Amino acid sequence: MAMSKRSLAPCTYGTQCNRGEDCELAHPEPLANMPPILPPSRHSNNQPSDSSMPLSHHPCSPHGTRPDKTISRPPFQKRRPASSIRPIMPTANVIPTASLVSNLETPDFIGRTNTPSNRRYRSNSRTQSRVTIPDVREEHELLIAEQDSLLDQLAESDDTRLVKTTFIEHLKGQLETFNTIISSLHTFNPSTLLEAQNHLNILNREIKRLKTHLPIYARRQDLLDAIMFNRVVILKADTGSGKSTQLVQYLVDAGLADRGQIVCTQPRRLAASTLASRVAEEFGCKLGEEVGFHVGTSRPRVSDRTRIRFVTDAILLNEYHDDPMLHSYSIVVIDEAHERRIDTDLLFGVMKICLQQRNDLKASLYNRGLYPVFSILS
Repeated sequence: MAMSKRSLAPCTYGTQCNRGEDCELAHPEPLANMPPILPPSRHSNNQPSDSSMPLSHHPCSPHGTRPDKTISRPPFQKRRPASSIRPIMPTANVIPTASLVSNLETPDFIGRTNTPSNRRYRSNSRTQSRVTIPDVREEHELLIAEQDSLLDQLAESDDTRLVKTTFIEHLKGQLETFNTIISSLHTFNPSTLLEAQNHLNILNREIKRLKTHLPIYARRQDLLDAIMFNRVVILKADTGSGKSTQLVQYLVDAGLADRGQIVCTQPRRLAASTLASRVAEEFGCKLGEEVGFHVGTSRPRVSDRTRIRFVTDAILLNEYHDDPMLHSYSIVVIDEAHERRIDTDLLFGVMKICLQQRNDLKASLYNRGLYPVFSILS
């Protein structure tokens, strides 16, 4: 006996059922004969979204019909092959070796290098202003003129007049030294890129030295001549004159480190490591490359490129025990010789023996006072 549709449970889809009369569930009488609602065309411009689509039209509905084709999606943009992608590389100014020397007096000369050893000191080099040789020279000349005007305002009986006069003489000597070095660099024509880079580093160091206004810079050539033509030189200078940090760099720039390293002794470990860091920064290299140090029992921070080495007095005595001729060094600099430590006095005796055995070895002693102990080297 067939059961009437009226006694059946009502259809949960109601008027949205697309089976019509074939549905086995009960529907409201006015809506039972309605034609099934068909889903909109895939190409229709008014296609509803999944959230507004009737449940009977949804492909997951048990009463709905699954479309024959999948829903169209916008095509993905094809990826470009890796070989066709051009990486964005930072641009750098390349200075030709032929025009490097000829452009020294022009504002196009950049007083900064782009070597890997200097990049760690110039992370924001693009935002820094250019430093040119004419600008530095003009700035120094203005400083001399300003000091001259201040000197004219002082009375003849003023005690500071002598100090001001000495300072002006140092400034004029520094400018004369700078002009002499720049003029001598015009005659140098680098043939390789490495020589051009070294030449540019020397120019950068000279610019920095003129800007620091250290008193020793005015006597640079006198000191170099004294060391070149004498085997033992005793330098007496006050604290802050630049004897510990500058003179060793002058010796390297003059070519006196080509035959061997320049070793500078310090009585304390902290002084040796601190001076090495400072000189490496001024020289434009990383610590352990052109400038290194060796203190205590730690591993020496040196390399095959090292030209300046800072050590303690005890370290140099130990090296003398292994090599009585000190073949690795061409110049031995004994700093703070006036302190008269035991290791320093022993080092005087060692240097006296080495100077008698090696004719190409030179010794330089830095002192802040006059003591008769240096007669032991005569």
